[in-house]
Amino acid sequence: MDIWETIPKITTPFALIAFLATIILFIYKSKWRSKEKIIEGVNESQKLQAINTILRDFSNIDTAELTKKQKYELTQELIAQKIQRFKISAFISVVIAVILATVILIVNWNSKTSNSAIKEIPSLEASLAANFQAEDYGNAERNADKILDIDPHNKRALTVKGAIAYMNEDYQTTLKYYTKALQSDTNNSVIIGNLAWVYTDLGATDLALKLLSKIQDGKPDWFERMARAHLYDNNFKEALNYLKTIPNTYHKGVARIQEAACLIMIGNNQSDSSSILAFRKNAEMKLVQGVSEDEEFWKAILTEKRKDPKWPMKREIELLKPILTETVL
Repeated sequence: MDIWETIPKITTPFALIAFLATIILFIYKSKWRSKEKIIEGVNESQKLQAINTILRDFSNIDTAELTKKQKYELTQELIAQKIQRFKISAFISVVIAVILATVILIVNWNSKTSNSAIKEIPSLEASLAANFQAEDYGNAERNADKILDIDPHNKRALTVKGAIAYMNEDYQTTLKYYTKALQSDTNNSVIIGNLAWVYTDLGATDLALKLLSKIQDGKPDWFERMARAHLYDNNFKEALNYLKTIPNTYHKGVARIQEAACLIMIGNNQSDSSSILAFRKNAEMKLVQGVSEDEEFWKAILTEKRKDPKWPMKREIELLKPILTETVL
């Protein structure tokens, strides 16, 4: 094939470099071929002059003691070596060009594949949200895994993986996923709240409160998580201060039920029976208020016939046992 026929096939900078290198080597090769032909084509009187001219290019070789025949043979050998080196260099240039072209093709293919996969993320996220909302946690986790295969730092997928691990009471795995999610969005109040919730369950209420101090957005979620951390740390008066700001309708009246737990414990620390009774009556009233928001749900939860994996109430139920009677429930 004519070397010039390859020009239309040059489509990358690497191919152009390899082509230019091959052209240069081809020119040098042709130059030494012509020198070889000159020696072979001249008469004997001109041959020695031609040989000496060529040997001057090899200044490191001492030819003073060589005969005319030896010089001719040496010249032929040196020219042959030069041509062979040029052939090897040309071959290496072609190999390098092929390798670089292959690398570029692979990178481009991966890039196209990656871009195609990235375009799938919004659809996968929509399915993920729908699965989780419908409590179809198996498909939710499968969609989360698909998203993380494409984008290992996707906060939605990481959060769902953490939530599912939490519902399975695998708190260390929950921490792993929530921590990664927070690294992807360091100011996300939902992720911070979720992480603080897990620290509270693990007894690390100081870490929970430290995290929650970064938000302070005044939303019911923040007040509830602050209250829960204080409640689990047996700081019932402080928990009560946060719970008072949360409306009855928040998560089926959970704040009133937590208030009841705090009031029972505060009353137990009173010195006179009348104060203890007053706190107990107030706690019963708050408990009734909370239960009334979803009576069927709370009767099942508080009698431990059912568990809410998203919102475990073990600590609250333990504290409320003195007033969990048939009359109240």
